[in-house]
Amino acid sequence: MEQLLKQRRIDWLLHFTQAENLPNIFKYGLLQRSILETSRIKSCFNDEYRYDECTDAVCTSIEFPNYKMFYTLRMNNPSIDWVVLLLDVRILCDFTCAYCYTNAGSAEMYETSIEDRMGREAFPNIPIEHS
Repeated sequence: MEQLLKQRRIDWLLHFTQAENLPNIFKYGLLQRSILETSRIKSCFNDEYRYDECTDAVCTSIEFPNYKMFYTLRMNNPSIDWVVLLLDVRILCDFTCAYCYTNAGSAEMYETSIEDRMGREAFPNIPIEHS
């Protein structure tokens, strides 16, 4: 996987969240929604529902934030301060990951099983835009 990331010139993952979540992210790290919902860790979710039903996952974007979702969230919640966390892409080598070429909760992704979106074999199908 590291070789693939280097070949594709991919250096970063991005995760956007409400700034209010930062103290607990610094304390506990990025945690799955399932853990946040069952723990006593205070957290603010970006969206009320996880339409992808992957509550045991942390969502990130590759090289550039999911700007469509991020823009909508910011416009719908102008009083909320937001942050974008820049993460070293090599963490993909440490976890079992599923990859989506668009928002994981979109109807397009429902047509592809989670198993078909997992592993190194699924990764090359994602187009990467470099600025």
